[in-house]
Amino acid sequence: MRIVALKTFNEIPAIETGGALWDQVLSSLEGIKVPFIDKAAPRIKVSIKDALIASGFVSGAVPDPGLNWHVHCFNRANVVVQCGFGNIANSMYDILKFEYLFKVNRASALILVVPVSSESRKLGSNIASFEKIEYELMIAYSIFITSPILLVGVAGEDYSL
Repeated sequence: MRIVALKTFNEIPAIETGGALWDQVLSSLEGIKVPFIDKAAPRIKVSIKDALIASGFVSGAVPDPGLNWHVHCFNRANVVVQCGFGNIANSMYDILKFEYLFKVNRASALILVVPVSSESRKLGSNIASFEKIEYELMIAYSIFITSPILLVGVAGEDYSL
């Protein structure tokens, strides 16, 4: 897997030793070897899960005691990592749930891993993509989303510009 795009939204806090956590997540992603082909999204998500767990992230849900829902993600040092390899509408919904967790001090930052547009189309129809989420966060949701987000666009090993 290759990291081909990064975009930050809002101020990203210095977490752990000067950003070491960010670097660890990115290097974990780069070690994944899964082809981006039709219907491969579940396999990619499992590969990301395994890599994050090996890096010390806890898999599970961040529950909110006042509400009846959970954000399924990976958590470490109050940083949430989420894989956006599903429907674009679900990705935006998850970001809004994360925003709530940020507002009630249950999470400090989000790393959202999504395929870039050309790779998204290989995985299926209406799959979230870096470009779609970047646009939504910059235009439609910019007044609502105040939490720190690192948006990471990934592609398969065979990706070329």
